[in-house]
Amino acid sequence: MNEHCWVRILTMVLLNISLSNGFVTVVPIINRMDCKFNARVINMTCTLNKPNSFINQTVTMEMEIMREVKDVKLAAAYYVVSESGDSSRLVQRTVDLCSYIRHPNRDRLVKVIFDRLKEEGNYFVTKCPIRRNEKFYIRNLRPTSVQIPGFIPESSFIFENIYQIGALFEPVVEVRYYGKLVRVMNKDLQKPRT
Repeated sequence: MNEHCWVRILTMVLLNISLSNGFVTVVPIINRMDCKFNARVINMTCTLNKPNSFINQTVTMEMEIMREVKDVKLAAAYYVVSESGDSSRLVQRTVDLCSYIRHPNRDRLVKVIFDRLKEEGNYFVTKCPIRRNEKFYIRNLRPTSVQIPGFIPESSFIFENIYQIGALFEPVVEVRYYGKLVRVMNKDLQKPRT
Protein backbone atom coordinates (compact mmCIF):
# COMPACT_ATOMS: atom_id res chain seq x y z
CA MET A 1 0.00 0.00 0.00
CA ASN A 2 1.14 3.51 -0.66
CA GLU A 3 1.56 6.21 1.96
CA HIS A 4 -1.61 8.05 0.91
CA CYS A 5 -3.72 4.93 1.57
CA TRP A 6 -2.25 4.49 5.07
CA VAL A 7 -3.01 8.11 5.93
CA ARG A 8 -6.66 7.65 4.88
CA ILE A 9 -6.98 4.43 6.91
CA LEU A 10 -5.39 6.01 9.99
CA THR A 11 -7.65 9.07 9.65
CA MET A 12 -10.76 6.85 9.48
CA VAL A 13 -9.68 4.83 12.54
CA LEU A 14 -8.92 7.96 14.59
CA LEU A 15 -12.18 9.58 13.53
CA ASN A 16 -14.16 6.48 14.57
CA ILE A 17 -12.35 6.28 17.92
CA SER A 18 -13.00 9.94 18.68
CA LEU A 19 -16.66 9.69 17.64
CA SER A 20 -17.38 6.59 19.69
CA ASN A 21 -15.36 7.54 22.77
CA GLY A 22 -15.20 11.31 22.86
CA PHE A 23 -18.09 13.16 21.32
CA VAL A 24 -20.92 10.84 20.36
CA THR A 25 -22.50 8.06 22.44
CA VAL A 26 -25.15 5.47 21.60
CA VAL A 27 -27.86 5.38 24.30
CA PRO A 28 -31.16 3.52 24.73
CA ILE A 29 -34.32 5.59 24.91
CA ILE A 30 -37.23 3.61 26.40
CA ASN A 31 -40.69 4.25 24.90
CA ARG A 32 -42.55 1.65 26.95
CA MET A 33 -41.88 -0.95 29.64
CA ASP A 34 -44.15 -3.97 30.24
CA CYS A 35 -43.90 -6.03 33.43
CA LYS A 36 -45.69 -9.27 34.26
CA PHE A 37 -45.13 -11.37 37.37
CA ASN A 38 -46.47 -14.43 39.16
CA ALA A 39 -48.02 -13.04 42.38
CA ARG A 40 -47.70 -16.43 44.12
CA VAL A 41 -43.90 -16.08 43.94
CA ILE A 42 -43.15 -12.35 43.81
CA ASN A 43 -44.84 -9.01 44.35
CA MET A 44 -43.49 -6.37 41.98
CA THR A 45 -43.97 -2.82 40.75
CA CYS A 46 -42.31 -1.35 37.65
CA THR A 47 -42.27 2.30 36.70
CA LEU A 48 -40.86 4.20 33.74
CA ASN A 49 -40.41 7.71 35.14
CA LYS A 50 -40.38 10.77 32.85
CA PRO A 51 -40.89 8.71 29.66
CA ASN A 52 -40.91 11.81 27.43
CA SER A 53 -37.51 13.11 28.56
CA PHE A 54 -34.65 10.90 27.43
CA ILE A 55 -32.08 12.72 29.59
CA ASN A 56 -34.11 12.48 32.81
CA GLN A 57 -35.83 9.14 32.04
CA THR A 58 -35.46 6.54 34.82
CA VAL A 59 -36.60 3.00 35.59
CA THR A 60 -37.69 1.94 39.10
CA MET A 61 -38.53 -1.61 40.22
CA GLU A 62 -39.54 -2.84 43.68
CA MET A 63 -39.70 -6.60 44.36
CA GLU A 64 -40.61 -8.79 47.32
CA ILE A 65 -40.28 -12.58 47.30
CA MET A 66 -43.49 -14.23 48.54
CA ARG A 67 -42.13 -17.77 49.01
CA GLU A 68 -38.70 -19.38 49.15
CA VAL A 69 -37.06 -19.77 45.73
CA LYS A 70 -34.35 -22.42 45.38
CA ASP A 71 -33.05 -21.62 41.92
CA VAL A 72 -33.45 -18.83 39.38
CA LYS A 73 -32.59 -18.68 35.70
CA LEU A 74 -32.48 -15.45 33.74
CA ALA A 75 -33.20 -15.57 30.02
CA ALA A 76 -32.35 -12.29 28.29
CA ALA A 77 -32.87 -11.49 24.62
CA TYR A 78 -32.27 -8.42 22.44
CA TYR A 79 -34.40 -7.93 19.33
CA VAL A 80 -33.85 -5.43 16.53
CA VAL A 81 -37.14 -4.04 15.20
CA SER A 82 -37.29 -2.99 11.55
CA GLU A 83 -39.21 -0.02 10.10
CA SER A 84 -41.98 -2.43 9.07
CA GLY A 85 -42.35 -3.66 12.67
CA ASP A 86 -40.73 -7.07 12.12
CA SER A 87 -38.33 -8.12 14.86
CA SER A 88 -35.32 -10.39 14.69
CA ARG A 89 -33.45 -11.71 17.71
CA LEU A 90 -29.86 -10.52 17.72
CA VAL A 91 -28.72 -11.98 21.05
CA GLN A 92 -30.12 -14.48 23.54
CA ARG A 93 -28.50 -15.60 26.75
CA THR A 94 -29.57 -17.75 29.71
CA VAL A 95 -27.81 -17.51 33.06
CA ASP A 96 -28.25 -19.68 36.16
CA LEU A 97 -28.18 -16.94 38.80
CA CYS A 98 -27.53 -19.26 41.73
CA SER A 99 -24.53 -20.76 39.93
CA TYR A 100 -23.33 -17.27 39.06
CA ILE A 101 -23.52 -16.23 42.74
CA ARG A 102 -21.22 -19.10 43.69
CA HIS A 103 -18.72 -18.32 40.86
CA PRO A 104 -19.16 -14.69 39.70
CA ASN A 105 -15.84 -14.48 37.86
CA ARG A 106 -16.71 -17.27 35.44
CA ASP A 107 -18.93 -15.01 33.34
CA ARG A 108 -17.40 -11.58 32.76
CA LEU A 109 -20.28 -10.18 30.70
CA VAL A 110 -22.86 -11.02 33.35
CA LYS A 111 -20.51 -9.65 36.05
CA VAL A 112 -20.25 -6.29 34.25
CA ILE A 113 -24.05 -6.03 33.98
CA PHE A 114 -24.83 -7.08 37.55
CA ASP A 115 -22.03 -4.96 39.04
CA ARG A 116 -23.67 -1.97 37.32
CA LEU A 117 -27.10 -2.94 38.68
CA LYS A 118 -25.70 -3.35 42.21
CA GLU A 119 -24.55 0.29 42.06
CA GLU A 120 -28.19 1.31 41.50
CA GLY A 121 -29.77 -0.55 44.42
CA ASN A 122 -30.34 -3.83 46.17
CA TYR A 123 -31.17 -5.61 42.94
CA PHE A 124 -28.98 -8.63 43.06
CA VAL A 125 -29.54 -12.01 44.66
CA THR A 126 -26.63 -12.64 47.06
CA LYS A 127 -27.40 -16.23 48.08
CA CYS A 128 -29.60 -19.17 47.18
CA PRO A 129 -32.17 -20.22 48.18
CA ILE A 130 -33.79 -16.79 48.19
CA ARG A 131 -35.71 -16.36 51.43
CA ARG A 132 -39.37 -15.51 51.69
CA ASN A 133 -39.98 -11.76 52.26
CA GLU A 134 -36.57 -10.80 50.84
CA LYS A 135 -36.74 -7.47 49.02
CA PHE A 136 -34.91 -6.21 45.94
CA TYR A 137 -35.08 -2.90 44.16
CA ILE A 138 -33.69 -0.67 41.45
CA ARG A 139 -34.41 3.01 41.91
CA ASN A 140 -33.97 5.71 39.30
CA LEU A 141 -31.75 3.76 36.90
CA ARG A 142 -31.09 6.08 33.95
CA PRO A 143 -31.17 4.16 30.64
CA THR A 144 -28.78 6.79 29.21
CA SER A 145 -26.19 5.70 31.80
CA VAL A 146 -26.03 2.23 30.20
CA GLN A 147 -22.95 2.17 27.98
CA ILE A 148 -23.64 0.79 24.50
CA PRO A 149 -20.67 0.02 22.22
CA GLY A 150 -20.29 2.68 19.53
CA PHE A 151 -20.39 0.16 16.70
CA ILE A 152 -23.97 -0.93 17.49
CA PRO A 153 -26.24 0.74 14.90
CA GLU A 154 -29.13 3.02 15.74
CA SER A 155 -32.34 1.00 15.62
CA SER A 156 -35.59 0.28 17.40
CA PHE A 157 -35.32 -2.61 19.85
CA ILE A 158 -37.04 -4.88 22.33
CA PHE A 159 -35.00 -6.01 25.33
CA GLU A 160 -36.56 -8.92 27.21
CA ASN A 161 -35.73 -10.31 30.67
CA ILE A 162 -37.49 -13.45 31.85
CA TYR A 163 -36.77 -14.89 35.30
CA GLN A 164 -37.68 -18.58 35.60
CA ILE A 165 -37.77 -21.04 38.49
CA GLY A 166 -38.07 -24.79 38.99
CA ALA A 167 -37.42 -27.78 36.78
CA LEU A 168 -40.08 -26.64 34.31
CA PHE A 169 -38.58 -23.12 34.05
CA GLU A 170 -41.82 -21.49 35.16
CA PRO A 171 -41.68 -17.76 34.30
CA VAL A 172 -42.14 -15.65 37.43
CA VAL A 173 -41.10 -12.25 36.07
CA GLU A 174 -41.19 -10.99 32.48
CA VAL A 175 -39.96 -7.48 31.71
CA ARG A 176 -39.85 -6.07 28.18
CA TYR A 177 -38.34 -2.72 27.28
CA TYR A 178 -39.38 -1.16 23.96
CA GLY A 179 -37.27 1.65 22.65
CA LYS A 180 -34.69 2.98 20.26
CA LEU A 181 -30.91 3.30 20.25
CA VAL A 182 -29.89 6.82 19.29
CA ARG A 183 -26.61 8.67 18.93
CA VAL A 184 -26.32 11.76 21.12
CA MET A 185 -23.59 14.24 21.89
CA ASN A 186 -21.93 13.57 25.24
CA LYS A 187 -22.61 17.16 26.32
CA ASP A 188 -26.35 16.37 26.08
CA LEU A 189 -26.01 13.59 28.68
CA GLN A 190 -25.70 15.72 31.78
CA LYS A 191 -26.99 14.69 35.18
CA PRO A 192 -30.77 14.77 35.60
CA ARG A 193 -32.27 18.17 36.27
CA THR A 194 -34.11 18.50 39.54
